[in-house]
Parts: sequence; C-alpha cells; structure tokens
Amino acid sequence: MLGSAKREGGLRTLLGRAGPRGANSNGASATAPRSRHRPDGARTLVVLVSDLYVRNLLSTGSFRALDERQTFYVGSSKVADLTPLEAQPGFVGCVDVAAPRARIYAELRRFLLFALRRRSRTMRHKLDARGLRLRRWYVDRSFDRGAVKARVRLRLSVDWRRLIYKLAPLPGVKQAAVRGFLLAAGRNSELEDVIRRVRPDVVIAPSAGGEDLVFDAVRGARALGVPSIVPVMNWDNLSSKGAFPVHPDRLGVWGEQSVEHARRIHDIPAKSISVLGVPTFDHYFQYERGSRPSPQPFRYALFAGCFAAFDEETPLRWLDELIERHGLDLEVVYRPHPYRQDRERDDFVDDTTFRHVTLDPQVRDSYVGAYRARSKKIWQSGGPVFPPLDYYAPLLDNAAFVVCPLSTMIVEAAIFERRVIVPAWDDGIHPIPPSSVIDYEHFQGIEEIAGLEVCRTQDAFEEGFLRLSADAVHGGSHESMSAQIEYFLHHDEHPYRDRLAAAVGRIAAPRSGGRERGS
Repeated sequence: MLGSAKREGGLRTLLGRAGPRGANSNGASATAPRSRHRPDGARTLVVLVSDLYVRNLLSTGSFRALDERQTFYVGSSKVADLTPLEAQPGFVGCVDVAAPRARIYAELRRFLLFALRRRSRTMRHKLDARGLRLRRWYVDRSFDRGAVKARVRLRLSVDWRRLIYKLAPLPGVKQAAVRGFLLAAGRNSELEDVIRRVRPDVVIAPSAGGEDLVFDAVRGARALGVPSIVPVMNWDNLSSKGAFPVHPDRLGVWGEQSVEHARRIHDIPAKSISVLGVPTFDHYFQYERGSRPSPQPFRYALFAGCFAAFDEETPLRWLDELIERHGLDLEVVYRPHPYRQDRERDDFVDDTTFRHVTLDPQVRDSYVGAYRARSKKIWQSGGPVFPPLDYYAPLLDNAAFVVCPLSTMIVEAAIFERRVIVPAWDDGIHPIPPSSVIDYEHFQGIEEIAGLEVCRTQDAFEEGFLRLSADAVHGGSHESMSAQIEYFLHHDEHPYRDRLAAAVGRIAAPRSGGRERGS
C-alpha cells in the first residue's frame, strides 16, 4: 500500500495545488538547453526503486530542470531511508511489489538472460558462474563381458523449464514466453492507481535494467497511454543484466557504446535512445583541479577495489613489499568497493599488518565493523553504505595514479587524467576472475586508452606500478584520458539534468484522459 494514510492525503493535496502547466518554479529555464523539446509544464512521475538511486539522482539535482510543481515522486518499499524523498514537495508515497509477483519477475529475468546470451558474452559468463548451464542429452553405454554380448542404454533427462530456456532465442519463443510470464505476474494495481491520479505526461523510472518496480512502471505507463523513459544507471547494465520484457518509449544511456549495446542486444531502435551520460560523475567535469586539500598527508596511489569477487589482499601485499624494497616515496590508499560480492577466500585487509597500505579513512569504520558482523565475507552490514559523492573528487584529484581491478573507477580516474593500472589475472580462487571480466562487453576497447595499462601477471603489475610511480615524480605526460572515454561516457557543455529534461521533452505528450491500452 502507499506508505500511510498521511501519504494518501498528501497525494490529494499535492494534486490540488499542482498549479498551471508551463511555469518552472525552480529556475531551470536559465540553464536548460534552448530547444523545442523543453519539458516546461510537463507533468512527470519519477519512480525511485532504491536508496542508491535516491542518493545518485536527488543529491545531484538530476530533476531540477523539470517543472518542480509538476514533478511527483513515488518510492519503493525497499528504500530504507525515505528522508530525501519525503523532502520533495511532490512525494506521494511508496509502492510494493508482492512477493509472488517478485518471484515470477525473477524467473522472467533469468529467462531473458538466456534469451539474450548469444548476444552478450557477459551474460553467458554470468549464467555459467551461477550454475545455470543447461542440461544436455547424454548416452550411457553399458557393455557386458564376453565376445558377443553388448548393450547400449539411452537415458534422457528432461528439465522442461531449462528446455524452454534453451529455445528462448528462437523466433516467437521469447515473445510467447514473455507474454506468459507477464500474464502470470499480473499488473501492479497500486502503481497504476498512482499513475491514474497523478496523470503524468511522462513516467521516469531510473534502472539497472531489471528491477521489479521498473518493470511495473513501464508496463503501467504503457497500459495507461503514458510514455516512459528509463535512464540506465550503470556502465554495464545493458550488457550484463539489463532486460526489458516491455520496452520503454525512450532509453537514456551513458554513451555511444551503450547505444550499440541497446540496439544489438535488446533490439531497441536508435530513435528511442537518448545519450545522457551519468549524473554521479557530472560534477567531476566542473571540479576545479587542486581546489580542495588532499584527504591524506602523504603522496599516494589509490587502490579502488571492485565489486566482482577477486582476492584484493594479495596484490596489496605485493605492493607493500615493492614499496619497501625500492624505497618509494609513495603509499597505497585502499578503498574497498561499497558493496562487494562474497569472496571464496577471506581477503580482509588489516592495514595494521602493512607498512605502506592504509584504509581510506572515510570507509574504515564501516569496513572493519561489517567484516566482523558478516562472518568475514563482505564488508557491508545491515544494508549498503553510500558515501557522500563530494568525497570522490578530491580523493581522485590528489592521487598520483590509480590501481583498479575493473570497475567504473577506471572511467572516474580518466576524467581526472589519472593513469590507471588494471589487475586482470586469474587469482586462482574465484570462478570469474578479472582475467575473464576483462572480456566483458563493456570493457571492450579500454585497452586502447592511452594512460591505462592492463596487467595480466604479477610481474607486469609490479613493473607498471614502478613505472607510474617514477613518471608521477618526474611529471610524465600522456594523451588526454578524459577525451578518450567519450565513447563510453558522454559529456557536453550542458549538465545531466538538462540532457534528461530534453529527453523528457521529446516524449512528453499532454494527456486529455486516462484511456487504457494493452500492456
């Protein structure tokens, strides 16, 4: 249900004072691109399904170019901290996805990954890692002793669900199965009731590509004749886990690479795609280099940990010994990823056992405390930790260079012209180590970036570290990295909020009624 009776009443009040269309009360007209696609006066409903999206979009002002008086927000019941949402004048409450429907959607996502696996090597890798390989027909031969006697027995093991998955890429099978899943799941009457009452011109549902409530938002909007836009939040979503049982009217993506993934993997036409970039990195491009003091009193290389399962303690031990052996004027600051996959082997970093490695002080307490609370597997406890975004810029700006085993920190470091060493070897522990992750779709082309070095062995890793340490001291130069990542991450003279507003303006269609159509 919508959060509470108070929120129900708030919805009626907000709709009553929404005001005339056309006036923008938040001053966006001064900064938005001059375009016939301006969304002035368009009524929008924003669906935010997680704390991460609440932080990444609200704290960066991603919706400020929309008409504040005509912008409404609905959250998911999974959002733990509703404070930023409740502070929005247009907050109307939270909506649930019932557990039975969530289970059907989970099965639908697995089916779609199988259906798209031939188009994305990332999806194939992930399906294999999860043990979702399809069963195969096999022959069991049994021979009796003797010169003449012989017997062959055929055994067939049929898993009908997996057989359907195997047939998923065939013409017609995917479409029929998706229709069946959606029919079984039914529609979200709560969310559709919100859409009817708000009567938006556009529904905005930011996504990583597979959230239940985003599925419902796109389906509900289409059923009620409202166009939808789904801004994709992460670099790899379209090639790793993004799947759309119903296509939104418009997809917002990071850059030209994402456009190619949307077209090739998901059959989304180019005319339905807007290149938006990403809100969380937008402020990096306006950051004045050297404007804030270093978070550390010493010269350092930043080791930015990754989400994927990888033994990070071992390379840190190598670097600790390397710095000591060569007497380098350099320390390593280790920053674990905010929410890591479980490791097969404990790789907790106790920096008191290192001479030249220290934990990033911003995450120290969370990292140490959660390690003790979660059986020494992953460092988050009680929910993910989302550090303030304004900390990252001075952390990167003051780093001599960055060590990053395959995460978006590669892109962030490039924006700051910080060279990057990428560990990409098999750690001998995890089923999908960096030596496999480097082959993922979204990492294709990064080895061509001047200033980024992919290391597949310990020797190459240590040699690269020594070389960058010396180059940083003596002022080594290289081609601009921020210009080289344009293919992966778009940015222009306009902020993200204006690019999003322009995309909304392209599909906004003022509605005269609530006539429903099929989903």
